Amino acid sequence: MFRFFYRQRRRIILLTLIYATVILSFIIRTPSINATPFSWRLIMYFTLMFVVFSLVWAIILGIICGISLFVPHIFMMSELLLAVAVPMILATNAIFNIFPTLEHPVVAIPIMISLWLVLSWVIQRLPPKVTFKQTAHYFSKLSSQTIWEGFLPTPNRTDQHFFKQLLEVTVDPINRNTLHAKYAMPFGVADAVIRITDNKPFENFTYTFDLSKPNLSGRFWVNITDTDNRRSVDTAVKFSNVPFFTALSLWLGDAAGDQLDYVMAQEKGLTDYSVTGYQTRHSLKRLAKKQRT
Repeated sequence: MFRFFYRQRRRIILLTLIYATVILSFIIRTPSINATPFSWRLIMYFTLMFVVFSLVWAIILGIICGISLFVPHIFMMSELLLAVAVPMILATNAIFNIFPTLEHPVVAIPIMISLWLVLSWVIQRLPPKVTFKQTAHYFSKLSSQTIWEGFLPTPNRTDQHFFKQLLEVTVDPINRNTLHAKYAMPFGVADAVIRITDNKPFENFTYTFDLSKPNLSGRFWVNITDTDNRRSVDTAVKFSNVPFFTALSLWLGDAAGDQLDYVMAQEKGLTDYSVTGYQTRHSLKRLAKKQRT
């Protein structure tokens, strides 16, 4: 459980900053505050507000964390809030400064909801494309062979693969270093072309991947080092030409580390709280339901 919140640390910090920005914006716009000269009474007022709103945020954050253990995606609202809340605050402040009569709640609330919807639509669909890379590390007591086979998709061994959303792997008839795989995704089954570029059995490998849905491509690398009675495992993933909003989401959720938490939960027989595990179980469940109908 602790590792899940550790992976979401950036989102927790971000949500806290957004909350503070929103509250401060409303306090500053309060007419009685603007008309009050600087004094010890004003300092005490802000100190009291800080304590009250901090306690309120602690309660809200506690509720969010509790819900996130069952629905991890709730934390993913943080990047949408970052991308939308700040521009919305600036836009609404500008509108209300120009048209003070619009600050009445009957008019202001529909304006803010409209701005939220428009900005959400624009930001999610018109971001720049970027290259994004993440690395992660963990120690394992499994054998090097088990780890190597657990990370590298292998025909007829999908049951040994760590990531259970892998459904099928076949070798290309022309190039044996090219694999064709199928993965269970929340929206259905996605096809992937995997090209192994480096492969030293039980030590390291590198492969490129092209995923059909979502349209993602990149490179995945694993290195396994024997250290006394355990193995040191390093992983790296690099996405090419990925939407900025997607890269932001991956970085905020420490996606590479979250994947290893999913792997470690399987190895140690622990309850899995990772986002990767949640998405995998959700995808397989939907696929099984679809196949029954």
